[in-house]
Amino acid sequence: MTTGLFMAAAWADVTIGGNSYVTGSGAVCSSTGAGPTWSCQVPNGNGGIALVSGVPGDTVNGGPDAAALQTLVSGNLGNSAVLIGDTTTKATGYGSVATGIDAKATETYATALGSTSTAAGVSSTAVGNVAQAFGTNATALGANTTAVATSSLAAGDRATASDINATALGANTQAQKKSSLAAGDRANANGINAAALGANSQALADSALAVGDFATASAVSSVAVGLQSTASGTSAIALGTGTLASGANGVALGTGAVTSSTGGVALGAGATADRAGMGGKAELFSNTAVSSTQGAVSVGSAGGERQIANVAGGTQATDAVNVRQLQAVQSRAVNYGTNVDGSVNYNQVTLGNGQAPGGTTISNVAPGVAGTDAVNVNQLNAQGSQANAQNNQLRNEIRATQRDASAGTAGAMAMSGLPQAYIPGKNMVAGSAAGYEGQSAIAIGYSSITDNGRWVMKLTGSANSRGSVGVTAGAGFQW
Repeated sequence: MTTGLFMAAAWADVTIGGNSYVTGSGAVCSSTGAGPTWSCQVPNGNGGIALVSGVPGDTVNGGPDAAALQTLVSGNLGNSAVLIGDTTTKATGYGSVATGIDAKATETYATALGSTSTAAGVSSTAVGNVAQAFGTNATALGANTTAVATSSLAAGDRATASDINATALGANTQAQKKSSLAAGDRANANGINAAALGANSQALADSALAVGDFATASAVSSVAVGLQSTASGTSAIALGTGTLASGANGVALGTGAVTSSTGGVALGAGATADRAGMGGKAELFSNTAVSSTQGAVSVGSAGGERQIANVAGGTQATDAVNVRQLQAVQSRAVNYGTNVDGSVNYNQVTLGNGQAPGGTTISNVAPGVAGTDAVNVNQLNAQGSQANAQNNQLRNEIRATQRDASAGTAGAMAMSGLPQAYIPGKNMVAGSAAGYEGQSAIAIGYSSITDNGRWVMKLTGSANSRGSVGVTAGAGFQW
């Protein structure tokens, strides 16, 4: 009488030395004689094979229990699968591999290696004690790691990658949103396309970037680079140890630099930019209303002021002036004189009288309105002044465009400098930096090659010194 693959009454077709059995179906079992259980190599007839320990013995006929082996083959082992473990191990997916006590590979081509590991997504991989990979192509590497979504990667003790294409690298890291990256002990990326690089770093909003131990970027498109740096304003940038940029579009550059106003810029160690934009208020002296809401540029702080050296002379109304220009103005100031009789005459100007044989320049002439009025140079050159202003504006725009282009070039160089995975079945996370004509950029990237080496996938992102970010994604098929 037979049951499934095995004989119930006379279980073994061949007995070797009393402690080894070989069945007609190809199962090979052995026992040391020290206990009632057996270790067996069991094929399922569909390309699958199980190497399993702890198989109970047949107390009536001797040898392993045929019914237990039948249950193992039918319930725990899929077609073309490999199972190495005990009776709690399962490799039920087609072409799956499960190794370790209570390891489970339940989907097609899933791989679970380690005690209590779980690979429950198509082509997923879980390696390590209690490692879990649930998404398609998800990878969990290390004890207690979890890769939840499609193409997510978690590597490191208790690392968690929760969303599509999320990557968590390092102990206790968390990559919680789509395409986020967390690398470093307890790093946390909780925004779409966010990146947190460094121990305890946090990127908590979409497209936020935090680089450095305890760095925090908590607003959309914010950037914090440096130990304990913080960027909490939208599109704010904090670069340097202990920097803080809390105003939207603010920039803090240098150790301990702080900017709290919208669009404010703090340059240099300890600099503070907390003065808001004019917002329609009038300037001193000129009484001109200025509508700009952008905060001030500061190179120091109260009690920590700095000189700005090597300043070129200002040419426009809103340009800074240097000391040389102020000295020139002082030397050319008009002083009221007296008439020939010694009295002051404010209504008539007498020129010459032998005091200025080379001619006298009349300054502060009002525009003429009648046919006999004097005409000032401003009136004569009105059209020329307008053209000059337009040319100056164009020149400034060209300079800004050049800086933007240089920053973009630096970003492209940083992206192109990223190495990528080159071994089939491997993934790589890389970082790079580049500089070009006074501008700089950093880039991060993730690349992966399928197990058969046919498909190559790559995702990169960059942030440059002009505050712009860029991303690329690509895939290739080779044969």
